[in-house]
Order: sequence, then C-alpha cells, then structure tokens
Amino acid sequence: MNIILIKKEDFISKNTIRISDSRLLHIRNVLKIQKGDSIQTGIINGSIGEAILLEREEHADLFSINCSAPPPPPVPVTLVLALPRPKVLRRILQSITTMGIKKIIIINTYRVEKSYWQTPFLSETALHEQLISGLQQAKDTVLPEIQTEKRFRPFVEDRLPLILQDKKGYIAHPYTDSSLSICHNKASVLAIGPEGGFIPFEINLLEKAGMSSFSMGHRILKVETAVPVLVSRFLSF
Repeated sequence: MNIILIKKEDFISKNTIRISDSRLLHIRNVLKIQKGDSIQTGIINGSIGEAILLEREEHADLFSINCSAPPPPPVPVTLVLALPRPKVLRRILQSITTMGIKKIIIINTYRVEKSYWQTPFLSETALHEQLISGLQQAKDTVLPEIQTEKRFRPFVEDRLPLILQDKKGYIAHPYTDSSLSICHNKASVLAIGPEGGFIPFEINLLEKAGMSSFSMGHRILKVETAVPVLVSRFLSF
C-alpha cells in the first residue's frame, strides 16, 4: 500500500478526516507514524497530497488533509477481456489498474466457461476491492470503469463500433503473421481472448467491427501473463 485512499465518508470537516477501518491497521502497524507525522493520501477519484496525524483515539486516527496534486495520467486504452478464471481475474484486475487502464469490458466468448459468470468475484464489492488494491499500489486515485457483456455478437456488432470511434482496435491472436507496433499514448481498444484464444468466427466479427489482429510471436502466453505484457506496449516511460 503506497498511498492511503480517502473516501468521502472519512471527512468530518473540510480538511479533517477520521480513519478507523483496515487502513488504520496499516497506518499503525506498517507505517508506524506518530502524532505530527505525515502520510501520502489520495481522495478516491480526486487529487493526491498528504495527511498529518492530529490525534490518536483508541480505534481511530484523525488527520488534517491537503490534496491538490493530480493523479498520474491514465493509459488511453480500453481493454476488452474475455472473462478468465475467477482467481486469475482478481490478479489481472489488480495489475491492469496498477498500470493505468481506466476502461475494462469483460466479455463472454465461446471458450469462456459458463460457470465463471456465477463467481462472487464479479460482485460489485469484490471488483471494487481489487481495483482499490491496484490504485494503492500505483499511487493512483481514479477508479477504472468495468462493464460486462455476456452476449458476444450483439456487443461486437452493435456497441464495439461506437467504442472504436477515433481509436485503433487490436486483437491479440497467436495465429496471424502481423505484429503490434509501439502504441505509446495512442487511444486504442485492445481485445484479449480466453485461454485458447478467440475462435475464427469471433476473430471475423471483431475484424468486421474495425479491429486488426496481431501476434506476439511463436510463444503462447497464459492470459494473466499476456495482459500486462500487451498493456505495457501502450505505456510511455
């Protein structure tokens, strides 16, 4: 946890916050700050700054807070991701949030197990928990938007073309000869399939919608490896 994220309900006045949940354990047991010390903070979906410990109660800490710096810039990529195994989904959400992705569309495909859609990891609370973990790692504050699409064809034919307006679309597909060039800071849509990849029918629909297939070479990567590798092509260091 590289930043303490502040919720609107933490504020007890304009510039004073009260923290009393699991973040308090991190503040006391890991950061081990004392009265007058400061910690890095960020207001969820807002600015970044610091908070100074004013008072320590038995089950809460009170801070004065001053946040005025902007969060780090986002990666201009919309990630279209075939729903992976639930435990893998948790790790992927954390990593891509850390990397700066702000729009995630989780889709159904032929090779996605139907049971995956019943996982409690897709609940709003569970998704929020993974996104917060990613933000805390990256010292970011802006929560990504997550959208789910359980019907592949209506999504690709009706909604994907609108998403692709003014963007380049890329499909990660191991069975093509095209490669992906460096795409730093270019507004893009990146589609990554399930284990085993998209089937030919799905590739055809995605390409008709305006996307282009590319290969990462001869090695076939697991989804949880492929996602951060591909997203990194859109990062500017």
